[in-house]
Amino acid sequence: MPAGDVRLVVPSDLGGALGAREEAALDEVLAGHTPNRHRLRSLLGDASAASSAFQLAAALALAAPGDTVLVTSVDPDGQAGCVVLRAGA
Repeated sequence: MPAGDVRLVVPSDLGGALGAREEAALDEVLAGHTPNRHRLRSLLGDASAASSAFQLAAALALAAPGDTVLVTSVDPDGQAGCVVLRAGA
C-alpha cells in the first residue's frame, strides 16, 4: 500500500527516547506524506496494555468511510505492533 493512501495515524505517543524512535520510524515509512496524527496519551495517561485498544477505538471513530488508518504501538518492555485498517461505510 502506498504511504500516500494513509489518512490517519494513531501512534502510541509514548514520549521519551522510545516515542522519538516510533515517530522517526513513522516519518521514514510515510516518506514525506503527512497524514493527521492523533495522539491520545494526554487524554488517557499511561493506560499500559489497554492503550492499544483505545488507539484502535479512536482510529475507528475518527476515520471516514474508505480512509486508510495506521495504528502503531510500542512499549518500554519491548513489545511493538501495528495494524493498517480501511474504514468501512
